[in-house]
Amino acid sequence: MVEPSIGIFYFSGTGNTGIVADLLAQAFEHSGCRVETTFIDQGLIERPPDVEGYDLVGIGYPVHAFNAPRVVFEFIDRLPAVRGKRAFTFKSPGDSLCQGGATSFVRRRLARRGYDVFHETMYVMPANVGVRYDERLVKQLYEKAVEKAPRDAEEILADQRRLQRNGFLLKLVTWLFSSGERRGARFFGRHLRVSDACTRCGQCARECPTGNIRLTDDGVRFDRNCTLCMHCIYACPVQAITHPLFGFAILKGGYDIQPVLDDAEVRGDFITEETRGYFAHLWDYLSS
Repeated sequence: MVEPSIGIFYFSGTGNTGIVADLLAQAFEHSGCRVETTFIDQGLIERPPDVEGYDLVGIGYPVHAFNAPRVVFEFIDRLPAVRGKRAFTFKSPGDSLCQGGATSFVRRRLARRGYDVFHETMYVMPANVGVRYDERLVKQLYEKAVEKAPRDAEEILADQRRLQRNGFLLKLVTWLFSSGERRGARFFGRHLRVSDACTRCGQCARECPTGNIRLTDDGVRFDRNCTLCMHCIYACPVQAITHPLFGFAILKGGYDIQPVLDDAEVRGDFITEETRGYFAHLWDYLSS
């Protein structure tokens, strides 16, 4: 039996979804598949990939306000039209609340281009806005992803149909929150500012996935094409990018998951069956 060729396309602002994409790719490769992972940015949207060579297409995205970021929908709309090509999706919310939002919007958009989504899955990863997760929880969520990826890959290769149930209320909540988030993202991006610590190194402009940042003679300029991925803020080497109104949402000291993953002394044992308080609901996901 010839194992399928798989193309995984993912968007990731601060790295969480990229980690999941790599874990899935490793699981598929372990089963003998040929896998290519590609980051979705403005360039890929303008030059859509040729998907004819893939037997399976995977789309991965972080969850922004219970839905996929705008850039993911723009990418899907530019994908080559096909007829019945098998596809799977995976998402990485910072919380399992409301199952990370409805998947039907991404599923329906892919169906319009001729893709048959037969498998959807969720990987809860650490939040990168508002509240910094305890390092033990960061490690625990990552270890769950490591455990989960081979199982999901096996289901996908077995052509097992697994779609999230999307009731009316979940779809309504998703639509309301994501509609507001997209408008808010444009406002957020337009009003980003740099402090005097800025060295004009240009890293933010080079790495912005939507081309929202420009270096001019007058300094760093931000436009309205922001997708709220937070990459520029956390990738700045001198932490010079902030927001005059929403600075409280930016984690002090930045966000970088890798040092926690590399620290062997950090144990992933933050949540147990006896955990009480807000994070207790994550036990259902972690124990599944």
